[in-house]
Amino acid sequence: MRLRLGVAHKLLLLIAVPLAFQVAFIGLVVKLQRDTERAQRWSLRTEDITAKAYSLLGLLVEIDSDLRAGIITGYPDFFDSYAETDHEIAKTLRRLRELVRGMPAQTVAIERVTSAIAAKADLTDAIAEGMRHRTVNFTMLKVRLARNNLATV
Repeated sequence: MRLRLGVAHKLLLLIAVPLAFQVAFIGLVVKLQRDTERAQRWSLRTEDITAKAYSLLGLLVEIDSDLRAGIITGYPDFFDSYAETDHEIAKTLRRLRELVRGMPAQTVAIERVTSAIAAKADLTDAIAEGMRHRTVNFTMLKVRLARNNLATV
């Protein structure tokens, strides 16, 4: 059985079929472009998070270095720079929390890091204050270190 189409129907098919494929192709290109833009935004966000995390690491190393230098030399200016760095750490942690908002695993990790930093900051504050006044009780500091499990922080 043959299907008989008129000239008008044939002309309509001749125009409609390529047009339908073109519309589908354009839709696919638009979807791919949106996916690419989303991936770029995600990548930039990841780079921001990584940069802030490395910045935080640098600040923590700076605090440890200043604390060690202050203990070794007994020079109080090293302990004064600790307060400035502590403020920068707080700002960096706030920015990291903003960046990981909506990412549950990363949010939990940032909170764990924040609590570890807070515990270590208490210990560092005690050392700095004791060194300023020459009243460091290293036995007590060891107890606090063990209690807060900061041996590896």
